[in-house]
Amino acid sequence: MDEIKKFAVIGNPIKHSLSPNIHKEFAKQQGINIQYKKIEPEFDNFETHAQSFFSKKGFGANVTIPFKNQAFAFADGHDASSLECGCANTLIMQNNKIKSFNTDGEGFIKDLKEKNISLVKKNILILGAGGSARSIINSLSKIDVEKIDILSRTQTKVDTISTWDEKIPGDGLPGGLQILGRGSEEGMTLRIGAAFEQKAGPFLHPQFDR
Repeated sequence: MDEIKKFAVIGNPIKHSLSPNIHKEFAKQQGINIQYKKIEPEFDNFETHAQSFFSKKGFGANVTIPFKNQAFAFADGHDASSLECGCANTLIMQNNKIKSFNTDGEGFIKDLKEKNISLVKKNILILGAGGSARSIINSLSKIDVEKIDILSRTQTKVDTISTWDEKIPGDGLPGGLQILGRGSEEGMTLRIGAAFEQKAGPFLHPQFDR
């Protein structure tokens, strides 16, 4: 019998996750024998749980909210996308070292291409400014989109992404980066490009809040 490869998804909350079912089906299709479990650390205890998993011959882990930044910091090495984003959604043991990857953006673009959806010269609106958003923005910055707008309600995420443009390779984000207003946790708008004229309420610009 083939050796069982151990995988996990790490997040909090994680009980709702369908990752074990999905990845077990993928593994079955590819003829790979895997074990896949859910790990739910406390918010300040990611490293302990990740280290325990990999010390017990863990092969790879998917990482979801709120641990993508911590996953990046935990890894020994990084692929290009995770370096550019400063966060990771995948950790893999390679040559006794843990390497981080960020596949959110690449997967998003690939799925659109498979559905024959083109974003060339399109105006893009992204809700939220967390790790997945950074990865998707990073991938969008490499294709010929017209501009990108982001609506977020979380001050710390806005602060992080507002200093991130200079880290993106090449000319950065389409249209540059503008902060429209800082306000409170309840309502925050971060704008890249020039789609909206003023700060919106929680998550949505008024024209969408109907």
